[in-house]
Amino acid sequence: MKSRLTNLLPATMSLVLLFAPGICLAEETKPAEVPAADAPKAEAEPAKPAATQPAEPPATEPAEPAPLPPPKPYKAPEGAVVISTADGKGADTAASYNKKEATAGDQDRMIVMNQGRGGFQAYIRFDLAKAPKELKGAYLVLHVVPNTGKQGVDKHVFNLFALNDGEREDWSEAEITASEALAAPAKGIGGKYDPEEKTGGGVDNEKATFVTEFSFDNTDFRMSKPKAPVYISGEKLLEAIKADTNGTITFIITKIEVSRGRIASFGTKEGKDVAPKLVLSEKELAPPAE
Repeated sequence: MKSRLTNLLPATMSLVLLFAPGICLAEETKPAEVPAADAPKAEAEPAKPAATQPAEPPATEPAEPAPLPPPKPYKAPEGAVVISTADGKGADTAASYNKKEATAGDQDRMIVMNQGRGGFQAYIRFDLAKAPKELKGAYLVLHVVPNTGKQGVDKHVFNLFALNDGEREDWSEAEITASEALAAPAKGIGGKYDPEEKTGGGVDNEKATFVTEFSFDNTDFRMSKPKAPVYISGEKLLEAIKADTNGTITFIITKIEVSRGRIASFGTKEGKDVAPKLVLSEKELAPPAE
């Protein structure tokens, strides 16, 4: 009897609590489960040996890109005289109109860029001591060197000017800056030259004479690959060289189109096989096809 009362007691108490005034049960409490007797443990399978993974090589910094091969050595026509900016009193450099006191005479390239008021101009001087006395043919050789890739332009266009005799042709690479530029313009460092007005192009037109426009194609990313040289020729180039009276001639290169990122670079004598060259002959001379 006592056992039956004991078994009924939990149920009776639950009913009393359920109907007692002021008492509400949100959820009936379930009796705790009695853990079952421990079942016999199955024997654990022996662990399989982990697959051997090949050891990863230690992390290293990415290797520097291999330098681009130099351009093919330029071969002059038979009987022609080749004068480099590395010969005699030759020189080559650029002036930055963004950093007006900076010099670039020790660089292996000359940047040419037109940003309106800012940018770069290039200057090259040749010693004409070895020039033929009877000059009938001439062309200028410039090597395009890698710089910044295509940058959305298919063609780079430039002005070529010759510095007039007596206008600081004894300049040195160490002194050329934008503040000490040759034939420095009153405004702008590039743009198109007006042959009728004889003005423009990014120089003082009283101190430098326009020679010609020249360009090179950039559709094949020429600025990021070594390519054939750019050849500049024409009757006005020949006239400018013949007009020299002091044994040296200086050319100024300016960029025509205005844009912030369209940079072009030409090699200097500090580079390998990329110095500007002047090819002269006593015979009529045409530059080779690119």
